[in-house]
Order: sequence, then structure tokens, then C-alpha cells
Amino acid sequence: MSLKKSIKKILKEETSLQGKLNQLIKSKGIVVASKSVGGFENLTKLLELDLSDMNTQEKLVKNFINFGQFSNVTVSFMEIRNSPSGNRIIDVHYVHEFNNPFWGEIADQIIRELNNFFPFKVKNARHPAFSSTNRPKISIDVTPIEEEEEPNEEEEDMLQESKKNEHTPLQNKLNQLIKSKGIKLASKSTGGFENLIKILDLDEEGYDNLIYQYLTENYYPDYNWGPKLHNFYKKDIKQYGLYEFLVNDVPSYVYLGEWDGYDYLYTLSISEWIVDELTTMFGDKWIPTFKKWFEDNSGLEVREIDLNDKFNLL
Repeated sequence: MSLKKSIKKILKEETSLQGKLNQLIKSKGIVVASKSVGGFENLTKLLELDLSDMNTQEKLVKNFINFGQFSNVTVSFMEIRNSPSGNRIIDVHYVHEFNNPFWGEIADQIIRELNNFFPFKVKNARHPAFSSTNRPKISIDVTPIEEEEEPNEEEEDMLQESKKNEHTPLQNKLNQLIKSKGIKLASKSTGGFENLIKILDLDEEGYDNLIYQYLTENYYPDYNWGPKLHNFYKKDIKQYGLYEFLVNDVPSYVYLGEWDGYDYLYTLSISEWIVDELTTMFGDKWIPTFKKWFEDNSGLEVREIDLNDKFNLL
């Protein structure tokens, strides 16, 4: 084997290993991934991690906390903010099994485990910071979430009414981020889509609107659509019996009009990859929203949605 081929083979194997390790980190956590290669130091070399970089440290710490097992503590979500000095603060919102009021004990436990695992250090965000060139770039804060009694009917009505009119500062920031940068970036900023949903605390209408925007961001068909193309779709369907919508040149959903010249089906058939992705994220709540989103943008009436490709078109 020539030297050039040997180098290509080695690079290919390294890239494949890096991909597998990144997947393992996402699915099982940084601790499990480190053990699989003989320790965190080896993992750092294989993934070529720059441990002096603050963004790298933040990702590693968030992953460790997400997959960590802390005594009597369940991590709900993490809020990220910048300190006055420009470093990063990770605020861990948690539920304690016994409603332990001593947040300091929880913070110390998390920080101790982080500092025992990583070669870089993290500090308590509420402790004073002394001027130093080696000051930690990541600080940990903790916020307890108290489990409250279920509200009665009158309190529930008042709560729902207040939700319509008020949002927390964090919710406002996330809503602005969703509008300006999209749901994926907003999810990333909160440590994942599930955390985003928890923080936003959406009512049914808000949840439907979020799904609608997610569809627009991720399943918008190639070559545009909208009112200007409504008549074009109808003419094409009248001539050929169906219209196929592509997303990134991949057949993604098909509208069925006249079939064999007899029945007008008014059926929207959605590909398996879209069905799987949306069901994983939203359960079955995405289906009526997808129908509305499709009708709004295509001008085509949908009376039936086919999720099983029974016409073998996709």
C-alpha cells in the first residue's frame, strides 16, 4: 500500500471514530464516551478538543450535567448567561426529591463532580471572584424548582389567564430568538428541545404555533410555494393526478388528486422520514398542524392524511 493510500485510510478511520464518539456523547454522555476510549484524556486527543476554549468547556459541562446522577436531584433545564467579566454562567434549574432548601449543598456537589472529572476547573457563580489569569471560565449557579400543590379550578383559570398576558424575561428572550434565529438555535441555547418546551410553558395554541413554525423552518419545499403557485398546483394535479413536493431534492410529501380518472382523493401522503422525525418530537400533535400548514401554503384541500405510504409513491 502506498504512503498516500495509508494516510487516506488512517484519516478515514479517525473521522469514522470521531463520528461514533460524538454520537456516543450525545446519546450516553461524556463519561461513558470517555470510558470507551480509556479516559477523558484519550477522548480529548481523539476529538482534538481545545479545552482552553470557553465554548468547548460549556458544551462539555452541560453534557456532564445532563447525564449526571446527583443525589436526590433531578435536573430540569439549564439557563446560560454571561458574567460581568465575560465568562459563562450555567444556571442549573433542578427539583430536589425532598425539597432541600440548601441550594449551596447542591451547587457544591455538582461543582465537586465536575472538577473531579475535567482537567479544567469550574467555580460557584455566587462566590467572589479574585483577579487571576487562571480564573475559571465556567461558573455554576443553581436554582431550585419547588413542586407546588395542584391548583383548584378557580386558581387554574386565573393561572391560564395570566399566562396569556405575561411571560418571564427568559421566555421573552427565547420567543425573540425563535422569531429571529429559529427554533433549532433556541433549542441549542437551552440545552435541547425538551428544555425549550419546558421553559416556554406553552398553552395549546402556542404549541400549535411552534409546530407550524418548525414545519416552515425544516420542511419548506424546494422551488417555493404560496398563493402565486396555487393555480399552478391545481392545473398540474388536474393533468397528472398528483403533485410531488421535494425538500432538498428528496420526495417528501405528495398530494393526490384524481386517481385513475374516477375518484378525487384529496389525500396528502407524507414520507416516513418526516413522520418519524415529527412524531419523535411532538407525538401525534403535529398532524392537524401539518394539514393546516400544507393547505395554507399550497391552496389544496386535504381530507385525508396518509402516514403509511399506502399508494407507494414515496
